Formats: sequence, C-alpha cells, structure tokens
Amino acid sequence: MLQITLPNLLPMYFGYEDTVEAFVNKSNAPLLQEYPEIQAVIGSTVSLPCNLSPPSNDDVISLVLWYRLDLPNPIYTLDSRSAPSADMAKHFSSKVLGSRAYFNVSRRSLAHLKIDPVEEDDAGEYRCRVDFKRGRTMSRLVKLNVIVPVKKVSIRGRDNGTYSGLIGPFTEGDSLVLICEARGGFPRPTVTWHRGTRLLQGSVSVDDHGVVRNELYFNRLRREDLLIVLTCRASNNNVSAPVYATVSLDLNLKPQSVQITTVPTVKLKRSRSKDYDVFYPFCIADPPQLSLVFGASVQYEHIREGSDVYFECNIQANPPVSEVKWLFNSKNLVHDSLRGTIVRNHSLLLHNVGRRNRGTYQCLASNAQGRGRSEEVVLRVQYSPICSERQRRNYGVAKNEEVNVLCSVDSDPQEVVFKWVFNSSLSETTDVFSFVNNGTGKSVAKFTPKAKTDYGALYCFARNEVGNMRDPCIFNIVPTGPPEPLQNCTITNQSFSSLSLSCDIGDDGGSKQSFHLEIYSMRREQLLANVTSHDNPSFIVRGLPAGTSFIVVVYSSNAKGRSTSVALTASTLFSAERQTEDENKSVVSAVLLVSLAALGTLALLAVAAVVAVVKNKSRSSSNEVATTGQEMVEKNPKPSKPAFEDGNPYVYHTREVTTDYVHLTPKSASECIYERLMDGKPSSYETVLCRSHVLNEEGIEVIIPVIER
Repeated sequence: MLQITLPNLLPMYFGYEDTVEAFVNKSNAPLLQEYPEIQAVIGSTVSLPCNLSPPSNDDVISLVLWYRLDLPNPIYTLDSRSAPSADMAKHFSSKVLGSRAYFNVSRRSLAHLKIDPVEEDDAGEYRCRVDFKRGRTMSRLVKLNVIVPVKKVSIRGRDNGTYSGLIGPFTEGDSLVLICEARGGFPRPTVTWHRGTRLLQGSVSVDDHGVVRNELYFNRLRREDLLIVLTCRASNNNVSAPVYATVSLDLNLKPQSVQITTVPTVKLKRSRSKDYDVFYPFCIADPPQLSLVFGASVQYEHIREGSDVYFECNIQANPPVSEVKWLFNSKNLVHDSLRGTIVRNHSLLLHNVGRRNRGTYQCLASNAQGRGRSEEVVLRVQYSPICSERQRRNYGVAKNEEVNVLCSVDSDPQEVVFKWVFNSSLSETTDVFSFVNNGTGKSVAKFTPKAKTDYGALYCFARNEVGNMRDPCIFNIVPTGPPEPLQNCTITNQSFSSLSLSCDIGDDGGSKQSFHLEIYSMRREQLLANVTSHDNPSFIVRGLPAGTSFIVVVYSSNAKGRSTSVALTASTLFSAERQTEDENKSVVSAVLLVSLAALGTLALLAVAAVVAVVKNKSRSSSNEVATTGQEMVEKNPKPSKPAFEDGNPYVYHTREVTTDYVHLTPKSASECIYERLMDGKPSSYETVLCRSHVLNEEGIEVIIPVIER
C-alpha cells in the first residue's frame, strides 16, 4: 500500500499524527480509500470520485467536505444535516473553484466532484471527507495531474531565421541544419522529426528556460530531397493532439543529361519566283497535349495514410503553355502548404495523405492555341480503421439484462480484427471475449451487467494491414428502468374551458422519457382528454366544460415502463351564461318568498278582522244603557283630527311605515353568486344571498350585510 503522511490534516480531524496505513490498521473498517491518479488536460472536464455509500443501510450522510491538501480550508462543502436527504442538501463552493465545480450525489457509490473547465492550479491531491449520522467518518484520497499542452512549435535555421511552408531554394549537394523548438507544456514534451511516417534521428537538448530543441542535420542534399515535407511534432500526452510545424524543401538541381526528346513537325511553304520555285520551312502550332503520372518513387497499389504522393504533369505544347491548373474531384486545387498541398511548376506534392485526399486528380494547361486536359488519375489511400458516423453510443441496460452492442468501422482494406475492452465505473479495465464479427467492418459484443460496478464504457478497437485505429469507438453502458414519478405538479392556470399544468422532471431511468396527462370527469367518472408531451411535462388542455370538477392524472414513461401516477383535482371556472342563469333563479326564488310572505300576512289580517267583528257584535247586544242619540254621541265622541284630508273623503291619512324588507336586484344577485362561487364554498339560496339592499330616506340604495345561516 502507498503510504502518505498527512502531518497537518490528520491531527486536525483524528487527533494524532500518523501515516494513512497505520491509521487504517487501527480500525476494522477502512477509514481512507485511495483512488488511482487521474489525468486531465487544461481546459477540459474532470470528475473526482468519492463513494458516499454508508456503512449500514440505516445510516445517512450528514456532511461532506472536499479538501485540496495544499490548502487549509475546505474547497467544497455539502451539508445535509438539516435536509431530509443528501439530494436536497446545501452546496457551498469556495473561491478556489467557484462556479466551476459541482458535487453530483445522485448515485451514492458513483458520486463525483465535477470541475469544468480544469485550470493549471487545480493539480494536486484531493481528500473527500464523509461524515455519517451514526457511522464513523470515511475519507477518499485522489490525485489530479493537470496536463498543460505545448504552446508553440517553431522551425528555424542556424541564422535564427524562422522557416515555414516552402523554404529555399537550396542547392543540390549543400548541407542544411533545421532546428525545431517547443515552448511551454507540462510535463516536458517530446520533440521529434518525421518525414511522412518515417521517424528521423535528431539531436535533442533542453535550455535553462525549459525550451526543448531537436536539431536535424543534412550532410548533403540529394535530388530525392526535392519538395520533401519535414514535420516537427511536440507532444506531452496521449489525450490532446500534438502540436507540429511543417516545412518543404525546394532545391536547385544540376542537369544530368541533355537530349532531344521530340522532333517538331515541319512543313514547307512554296513560293514561286521568275525562273524557279522557293520552299520555306515553318513549324505547326498545336494545343497542349498532357499526361498525368505518379512520381517515380510512388507505388500506386500501396499508398497508405501518412505517406507523401507526387504527381507529374507531362506537357507537350508549341508554343509553350502559359498556365497550368490542377483539379481534385473536378474542383480547382490550389497551393496550401498548411494542409500539405504543394503546387510547383508542373508538379503536385501531397504531404501526409489521408482519407481526405482520396479521389480523382487531373491537370490542365493552356497556350495561345487552346487548352489541353490530362486523363483522370484515381488516388486510393489505404487507412487504418476509424469509427463509422451515426452509431448508437448510449445503451440503457437493466441489471442482469443482455444487450448487443454494435461497433462499425470504416477502413481500407476492409478486412479488420476487433478487440473489446470494458472500463467499469471504478476505472478497472477487463477484456471482453463474447463478441462476433458481423460482416466486413462490423462487430457485435454481448454484455450483461450483473452488479452496480458493471456499468461504464465499452471500448471497441480495430486494426487492419495499415495499422491500429487511433481512437476507439466508445459505447456507454448506463443503468435503466422505469422513470421516477413527476414532482411538484401544480395547476398553473384556469379558465372557463381550459387548464394548464406543469411538473418537475424526475430521473429518466437511463433512457429518453415521455410525459402523459389524463383528465377524468369527477362526476361522470369517464376519460375526457389524453395528452402526451415528448419534451417537458407542461400541458395545456382546451375544450373542457365550464364549472366542472376533474381528476388530473400525470405520469412519465420510457422503453422500460411507466412511472407511478400522480393525481390532482382541478376545476374550470363558471361561464357567464351559467352565472346569469343562477342569477335569475336566485331572483325568482327571492320574489317567490316575498310573495308568499305577503299572502301569509294578508291571511292573518283577514282572520284578525273576522275575530274583531264577532267581538263587537257581542258587545252591542249586551249594552242596554245607550238609547238616545245624544248618548250615542257621548259614547262615540268626534276625533280630535278630521277623518279626511283636504276635505277629500277618498284620500286616507296613514302612519309612516318602515320598508325593512329585502330589495333584490339582478345586479346584487349576480355579485353575490359570483363571489360565493369564487370562494369555492357550497352554494345554496341562503349563502348566495349574501347582501340585502334598501332605500334610505334620501332614496339612496344602502347595502346591509346579512349573516350567513
């Protein structure tokens, strides 16, 4: 076991100074777990693992503290002491990480601190301290190495002049020194010279400023060095692409021999003189005749990626050509040394060819007599396997479920050999042997996760005669199942004929999920609407009956099944027509009651009048004293006030009567009904008539509250 002494941190948290190994041996339960070192390139994303699984099933997480061992204070804190679970805990990030860090605790055993983007100062040893409510404190240790790529690569000569692109011309037979310098980067980069795919031997040195140099020396330049492409590469990791610089050599070649290769066509022109004929020779002018061939050193049948390809355009023209052009797949091809395309005179050089250079090539030339065109030459470049595009990269698999993972590659030649490797969630790699080749360039691996650690990534490697593929095809194996129920569902809007509902998304179970809503009539108990959303759990249902109560059911589903349903109750508002009907019913009911009350009062008055007449008759028959008219006058004196007003016998003067009855109007009834319905209370005649209206002495309508029964 690797012993790591923590003189400053262990006394602070454990009460004594000791090595990690000694501390672990003092307890039966492991208190410190070490993870393998993690490499990350600056500017990328890295995940630092921290297993949060409690020692017992009845224990929960209380506090998690992340430390970088060169700093005294925590750089990230997760506090769940006042939360029901770690998923609802509070997160605190220090100024060291800021918003670049987030601690993902959705899966306890796979919890990790994500840092995006990684900075150079993030390198170091990290400790994740986990406090449980019952169990002992656990610590996880992981080391992060931050890789800083090379900043710049340059090529220069002995005179410190910087070279790039086509350099020269140099003279055949001269010596040449090229110096490649790589600046920046951690760890120290490796600097190499290459000619195509062949590695060239150079002299490597490092100065006091950390600049790495590689000197390439040519003792004597040869004819074969004309237009060769030299590449200097600098790399310090196998994650990011190497940094490189490229130059091409231009040479002045000495003539080897001189000979006449073609005899021009000569014709005689006749001119008549006085005594004899004169013939003048002259040449015939023709348009250019062209032929395109590979260079002498190129073997057409075995051109592989990374090689240099040389074309020659042979031209016969009289007069000489004034312009030469090159076509690639019937499109103009121009000089671009950065991409390895070098056009010089009647020659074309393709440096470091690959799949991008496969196709047809042709040269064109023109003179005063016209334009000529060569035949098309097909360039076939053999290359190592690469991953085919548009493949399925993510597979959601349940525990103990077998899945067939298809890996497809493109290559030339197409005969390939496959190899499968599985990288688990614990960063452990194992070879996979249960796979078959399904045709040329395809392979199918059978994989069955049997535990939580069996989820991770499957790597598909392939090789052919050219070589091994540079980057493997990666397929993610993630756990899957039915999705979790929707959360925090609320009715966001109500109207007379529509309802709006929104929910929060739960875990998707490892595969894409859809969201569903069903509306049932609470009174009729029948389905009224069924809506599905593939984007988010937000629904709007229109065309519902007004003033009706419903049961709303929402749930999510994926390829593995559906979640538990969530039910809510909701209702639409009453429409204006229904309110008017209720108004009229209330007004009619009030008038009917008043009419009944009036009839009852009249009936009582009639009964009282009959009783009074009967009593008066009985009193008259028993009275024997009043016999004369004067006595009658004495018994019935005149009233103090005249019985008639203004002498009109048909107008009676009555006493003032207080109108304390309820005065109903359509306006008052509609207001009461609407307010009662909006309150959501049971509506009846007594509760709806919440206000009464009377007229005061000035004739103004006054609202008198009526107590609910």
